Parts: sequence; structure tokens; C-alpha cells
Amino acid sequence: MLHTAPAEPRPTDVLIAGAGPVGLALALDLGLRGIPTLVLDGDPIQATERRNRRANAINTRAMEYMRRLGVSPDIHRKAALARRAVRDVAFVTSLTGHELTRFVDAFESSPEPPPPGLSPEEYLRIDQDEIMAILRQHAAACASVRILERTRLSAFREETDGIHATTDTGLTLHARWLVGADGGASTVRRLSGIAFSGDGGRAQNLNITCRAAEVDAVNRHADAAIFWLVNPRADGFCGSDGQTFRLTLMDVTPDQEAAVRADPQPWIEAACGAPVSAEVLSIDGWTAHHLVASSYRRGRVFLAGDAAHLHPPTGGLGMNTGLGDASNLGWKLAAVAQGWGGEALLDSYSDERRPHGATVVAQANLQYDRRPAAFHKLGLEDAGPAADAVRAATAAEIRAAKMTEFFSRGLVLGQTYRSSVIVDAGEPVINRDIVTYVPTAQPGARLPHAMLGQVSVYDLLSPERCTLLAVGDEGRRAAAATLVAAAAAAVPLHLVECPQDCLAGWEYPLLILRPDGHVAWRGRTAPDGAVLRQIAGKAPAGVSPAVRQEGTVA
Repeated sequence: MLHTAPAEPRPTDVLIAGAGPVGLALALDLGLRGIPTLVLDGDPIQATERRNRRANAINTRAMEYMRRLGVSPDIHRKAALARRAVRDVAFVTSLTGHELTRFVDAFESSPEPPPPGLSPEEYLRIDQDEIMAILRQHAAACASVRILERTRLSAFREETDGIHATTDTGLTLHARWLVGADGGASTVRRLSGIAFSGDGGRAQNLNITCRAAEVDAVNRHADAAIFWLVNPRADGFCGSDGQTFRLTLMDVTPDQEAAVRADPQPWIEAACGAPVSAEVLSIDGWTAHHLVASSYRRGRVFLAGDAAHLHPPTGGLGMNTGLGDASNLGWKLAAVAQGWGGEALLDSYSDERRPHGATVVAQANLQYDRRPAAFHKLGLEDAGPAADAVRAATAAEIRAAKMTEFFSRGLVLGQTYRSSVIVDAGEPVINRDIVTYVPTAQPGARLPHAMLGQVSVYDLLSPERCTLLAVGDEGRRAAAATLVAAAAAAVPLHLVECPQDCLAGWEYPLLILRPDGHVAWRGRTAPDGAVLRQIAGKAPAGVSPAVRQEGTVA
């Protein structure tokens, strides 16, 4: 429900600062579970009005989350334009120059074709702002979600009964928990006292957004999602969606920025390799960072998205990582609000998501440092056999250096959690490689996909509780005892019986799946109550949870 001039809002369970894709996804996640949620949207510009588009792709793991939220069909319809089906990344000297190499079906892909049935979803090219609009529409339709437009968090204090916050519009709000999804300059992070660690302000960059027609007319290469420019006169990358063309110049000095803003035409023509008459729509700066929050939680305060991790857009990991944060946090907040989840479940959010965030930040910065102009060599744009040899050697160098940016299935699908609510028996993590993904149902990993008849197993997982997967006769025999133990431990379980052939991919006849699709436990016999309480983040029977020290922030 949208509110532009609200009366004093009533208390809520979750207060979310920020209405970008992460904040809206989290709000929808909570709203679908009936958790009272209030979102503060301080952006004065509606996403559809923005000329400079932001992230332009959503990966498979994030789309699996969108599927659980019920918005996947809308995203597929929006992304169904033919131009967006292209996923290649080409390295060129210019749009009219030489093509050096091409990563076919890039981003979250692999040198090897995907195994059959890897996922019911796929990587899609679609602008972040379009995803935001879809999420906003769905979140606003939830009876338990309210979105306050043109309203920002200005201060808050944490007390034993929850968060007491004020806004720049003079509202006083009360919530059980506060989530900062308010971007890199997060007010929530600053006021909570959670520090960023790493290297901030590494380099300044510029996006030049133009009308596309003139540029598209001169481009002589086969279409690609992105063209990386191995060109010292235009160090960066560019691409077109048929409507607008965007050129990103990387690591520009203050003098270069001033010159570009005064007259961007020389840089546009350097990228094109030919004179063009391009109508410039906007010139926008952004800063490359290498920053991760020291923790994603402090008391009743949580961080998600850019508020928790900041890095360059190389690899297309930003929004997708933030959506992973929302997927992990939403069900945990709901479980505690509904009474079946314990305090350790909330602690596990930072324990599980921060290591992945740190990996993403490091990977994005590694690839940012491998900027395209660094591959430029004398003779690269010449004709003749000697130049051909230089181009071949440069292509091999590019493919070796940039492999992990464009082939990252292991990073995207291989995320494996280790925390107090994952019962892993000390198993070493199988998926540690950026490129290669090994389907595994080991605890902490994403459940390998399977079709049960005509239905994806992901569509059978409960959004409200954990799911018990009982495979074959052995699993079915142990399921009844598991459900009895779960009832005694006050941990709700949803039972799904699976055919024997699932054992080949999952290895064990009993698996407990969390609502986010990660394996919490697996075994051959029914788990006892202690295991079930551990999965739910509850203290062992007869033990009171530790009292958390609450801070006060103004």
C-alpha cells in the first residue's frame, strides 16, 4: 500500500529504510508471509524517470528468489525483448575496429554447457529500475506492507522493546527490527556504528548515456550485451539496448572528468572509431569501492545490499548479491516474528551472508583492476600478419585474465553457508571455485534442482516453514518420526515425498530445506529435537537464550 501523506503510522514488525530492489524484495518477502512491514522511500525520482540506467541483468540464483516471490513471470515478460536475449561480451578496439575475442553466453555461465535441469530459471538481461518497478507493484499490493514515499530515516534509538525512529518528515515510528537497505551512503549503517572495512574511493568513473541510433548504425560487430574497449582513448566499456547507448569510462582523473563533462564527443567517437552525432542524455559519475561492513547485524539493526557491501559493477554482482541478502534475511525475520525461530537464526544472517559479500567485493575489484586499456599493445589496430599475431596474443591474455568475470557459475550457484543453524558435521565445502559449480546437497548448499513429475521441486518448498524432503521408501519410513520430533520441538515442517531417483543428486533420503532453498540438514534416520531446534536457531531445551546488550543510537 502506497502512502504519500500518511497519518502517524502504527507500530510495525520490520522497518526498511530504502526502496531499491533489495528493500522492495525484502518487503515483498515479508508481506507475503503476513509480517507487518513499513518501507521508507526517500528517492525523489521514480525509477521509470531515470535516464541513466543502472544494473542491467539478474542472475539465475536471484531469479530463483524472484520465482519464490511470484514475480518471475513479470520479469520474463519484461525481459522478452529480442535485443536483450544477447548475452555475449566482446572485446574490441572500437565499434568499427577489430574484435579481439568474445565470451559467448557470458555472466554466470561456464566454459562447459550447463547440466540438464540446472535450474527452472535463467540469467536475464533487464534493467534494475524495471525490476524495482515490478517489485514495488507486488509489494504495494500486500496488505501488510506500506511504502512511505519521499520519506527518509533521520534518526533512531534502540531500546529493549524495539527500534524508535524518526523521519525527515517528522514522523515517529516504532518497529521490532530495522533493516538498512539504503545504499552505499547508508544512514542506518552510519547511525548504528557499524564500520566499513576495506578501500573506499578507489577511483572515479563516468557514465555517458546517449540516444542509441547513431551509435548502433556504425557498429560493425555482431551484437553483444557489452563491448569492452581495448582502446587507450576510451578506457572502459559500452553497450546499447536499442534505445540508449551507455559508455562507461573507468578511472578518470579530475581533469579528464572536467573535459568529458565539457565535451563528451571525443570519447564517444573514440569508442565508436568513427564520427557520430550522438545526443547526450546524461553524464553521471560513480566511485569504485572495496568495502564490506564489519557485521551485517547489530542488535535489532540489519544491513543489506549496498549498505553492507560496496564494489564496482564488474561481473554484474551488485544487485544480485543484495537480493541474496534479502532472500536470506526475510524468512529468518518472519520465523522469529511468528514465534518458531530463535535469536541464533538472526545472528546467522551476518555469519552466512558476510563471507559471500566479501568474496563478491574482492572478485569485482579484481576484475575492475583488469581494465581493458591495460591489454592494449602497439600494432593492435594495424593490418597484416604481424598485427594479426599481436591480436591473437592479446585475445589469449584477455581470456585468461577475464575468465572469472564472465564465467562465474560457481560463485553464483555454489554459495554454501556455514553457521550455527547449519548442521554440517564438519563437512568441507565442495563449491569453492568461481567458475565451476558442482551440484551438491551438502548442508549449507543450494539444493540441486530436480523435477518431480512436471513440477520443479523449488515450487514445492514451503515459503512459511522448513520443508522435509523424504526420498524413496527409506525417506518415507523416517519422515513420520521426523515430523513427531519437529512438533515436540515446536519447529513447523512441511513434508514433500520425492521419488527414489532424487537420491542420485541429493545422496541422502532425508533433507531439511530452509525457505531460501538451502539445505539445513541431511541424514538417513530421523533427526532428534536438538537438531531441529538448532536449525530454527533456538536454544537447547531447558536453556534460556543469552540476553543481547542493546545500544542506543541517535
